[in-house]
Parts: sequence; C-alpha cells; structure tokens
Amino acid sequence: MNKKLYAEDWLYIRNQIIARDKRKCVKCGINDFGFAIITAPFIWQQVTKEEYSIAKLKGLRVTRVYLQVAHSDNDKSNNDYSNLKSLCSPCHLRQDFQWKLLKRLSKGDI
Repeated sequence: MNKKLYAEDWLYIRNQIIARDKRKCVKCGINDFGFAIITAPFIWQQVTKEEYSIAKLKGLRVTRVYLQVAHSDNDKSNNDYSNLKSLCSPCHLRQDFQWKLLKRLSKGDI
C-alpha cells in the first residue's frame, strides 16, 4: 500500500467502514480475522479455527482473513463513506482487476 495515495486519517476511516459492514466482506460474507482454505486462485472457503488447523496439517493452502477497504470508484482520494466497502483479499483483487481491465480497454491496450 502506497501511503502517499491515502488520507492521513485512513486508518480511522478504514476501521469505521469495517465496523459499518459488520466486519464481513460485502461481496462474499467472509468474516474479518476468520480462517479460510484457499480452494482456487481468488476463491476462499471460510472454515472454523479447528478446520483451519486440520487443513494446515494436511498441507492444504490456508490463510487468515484480514478485510481491506476498497474504493468503489477506484479513486483513493474519494473517501466518502458511500464510496468505500469492506472486501476480503480475493474480492478486492477481482474488483481491481475489473477496473484495470476497463482502463486498459479504454486506452486501446488490448
């Protein structure tokens, strides 16, 4: 994260948005600070702490979930709360991929 692109009070804003969204990804519903098995690129399956531990012992790809706050319009200076939403990493990556693809298409790079 390039801190120069974000407001000085970004951490406060981030915490407010995650609390507003009830500490869940607004796309898939996975919980912040939860546990997940990585079933495919950009796809996580939420599991209990016990299931996480068992999956880890079996050598499956597992992760802890930490929510991110995404800008719906992809403008990091637009910190209006209506423009911000809590997303897990895979959902955030999918959103950013769509923005980057649209940007490339508009420039004729594809």
